[in-house]
Parts: sequence; C-alpha cells; structure tokens
Amino acid sequence: MKSKDIRKEQIALLKFERVLPEQAKKLANGGRVSRLSVAGGLASVVGASFVASYKLGSVEPIAHAANGVVAYAGNVMQGDKLLVSVANAISDGHAAVEQLAVGGGLRLLEAGGGTHKDVSAAMVVKSILGL
Repeated sequence: MKSKDIRKEQIALLKFERVLPEQAKKLANGGRVSRLSVAGGLASVVGASFVASYKLGSVEPIAHAANGVVAYAGNVMQGDKLLVSVANAISDGHAAVEQLAVGGGLRLLEAGGGTHKDVSAAMVVKSILGL
C-alpha cells in the first residue's frame, strides 16, 4: 500500500528552494552562481519527485522536476537566467504537488499553523536580482 505522507519529499523541495535565493544573493553581490549547488539540489528534487509521483499516482511531480532540469541545462552558463528559470519550474512544481496531495488526501507539511506559503522561490529570486 502506498504511503499517504509526502512530507519527506516536501522537505527535499523546501531545502532546494532555500538554495536558489542564497545563490541569487551571491550573484547580486557580484559573486558567481554555484552551478554545483544548484545541480546538487535539483538532483535531490528529482529523486524526491519520483517518490512523490508514485505516492500521488501521477507523473506530474516528475514532469515538473524534469522542467527544472531542462531549465538548468538551457541556462547553465547564465547565472541570473539559470536561477530564475529553475525557480519558476520548481515553484510551479511545488504548487502542483500541493494541489495533487490535497486532492488525494495525503499528509503535507504545514508551516505557520497550516497557512499556505504565498511567496514562491521564483518571486524571491526575481526580487533579489531586481527583475
């Protein structure tokens, strides 16, 4: 029987969502994006997405993770575009997984007493970069 709990998978996604603004701050302060940090975090999201896809009975989580990989590959040499495109793909995936999980009655993490997170990783990255 499939587990009705995707909190572990959400944690992998949330950890990765923290990497993106950190890298955006480095870039905004004249530094360089650590492509290795972004790729490593993206790899953990892909792994968690496989598990979430199985638990949710949907290919949607892994499809969104794949969009993140495509965004990374297409912009690997352009720091700001890399961060924005990966953040957009991951934020879209996060919203889709939450919607599927709620519809399927799965357990989710509840931050701040169960309130939904209104600010996406993409919005944070764009704000830091002034876009």
